[in-house]
Amino acid sequence: LRRVDVNAATAPALELSPAGDMSTGLCPVHLAAACGHVGALAILAGAGVDLSHGRSPDGATPLDFAEDSGETAAVAWLQE
Repeated sequence: LRRVDVNAATAPALELSPAGDMSTGLCPVHLAAACGHVGALAILAGAGVDLSHGRSPDGATPLDFAEDSGETAAVAWLQE
């Protein structure tokens, strides 16, 4: 990976606020978990991502997203 902030939250979401001052607070690890991309989770973990990172403001973790999405392979991988 090039020098990128793999823990950075998503950009402001215009659907949340037309002023562009609100974000869903999702990080790449949350999206990978929610979509069941175990390979992406492994790459992110290798890059030093905090796999237990809680989203602002609700504290939902990648494991929470994987469980909520029914992504059993991602759930199992995150619980290893």
